[in-house]
Amino acid sequence: MSDKTGGPAFPQAYEHVVVLAQMHKDGELDDAQLKQASRQLAGMTLRDYFAGKAMQGLMGRVWGNQPAEELFPIWAKSAYAVADAMLKARGQT
Repeated sequence: MSDKTGGPAFPQAYEHVVVLAQMHKDGELDDAQLKQASRQLAGMTLRDYFAGKAMQGLMGRVWGNQPAEELFPIWAKSAYAVADAMLKARGQT
């Protein structure tokens, strides 16, 4: 897998891409606007989606008496580590 993010989790319909391409061709969008619109249509990445799912499990565990705010950075780093492992495993199938 060449894209470390796994690509878009919920890609937009092909029709949206066609419209953007036509607008760019017609001069209605410059290169920067096309790039920005394309990113917005792509939505969250598969990596972000996997991390969000992993985060649900991490936050559901009992973590002792430590305030949750102190755990947020640990959970976030751990969730993305899980997401990266999932993307790696996905590329091996």
